[in-house]
Amino acid sequence: MDEEKCWLCLRTTPQKILEGCHQIFKDKDIAHKIGIKAMEFLRDLYFKEPARVSGRHTNGLIGAAVYIVSVVEDVFVRQQEVASVYDITSVTVRNNYRYLLKILGVNAEEFLKKRNSLLRKNVPTWAGREKLHQREKTKLKKEKSLLKNPWNNVPGVVSTARGIHTVEARTETRSQEK
Repeated sequence: MDEEKCWLCLRTTPQKILEGCHQIFKDKDIAHKIGIKAMEFLRDLYFKEPARVSGRHTNGLIGAAVYIVSVVEDVFVRQQEVASVYDITSVTVRNNYRYLLKILGVNAEEFLKKRNSLLRKNVPTWAGREKLHQREKTKLKKEKSLLKNPWNNVPGVVSTARGIHTVEARTETRSQEK
């Protein structure tokens, strides 16, 4: 067996990794940077422990590598986003990134702390989610009321149970009644 040849790299083409990164990340520079580092990460991992990496599903390894590199580079990405691009589940991403960290001997707690700090920066707190939810609810209520009665927001028009009246006509009828 040739020691210099990375058999994992032959199965996982750089094009496949880069295309997936460009689907996940909107910024082209970040996508390219993470894709290149993920390729290097997989290659180095193969040369370190070829027996432990061979035989595993390549899409799972690619997804885990992209996820690990994005956390290390302080770029926020959800496991589900990575999983959907590489046609795997988020559980596969989670299990494989833990497995790869174990192979590398990286302390998983430090990695999780870094990941959690990224989550705190990019995901609103519970109170923030409640406020967003409340705003969306009121927005939907307004839209529903407009759908039921489109005259509600028209200036100079008042909608009542008896019908639609203009403001001028309504004031005139009141003055005539007196």
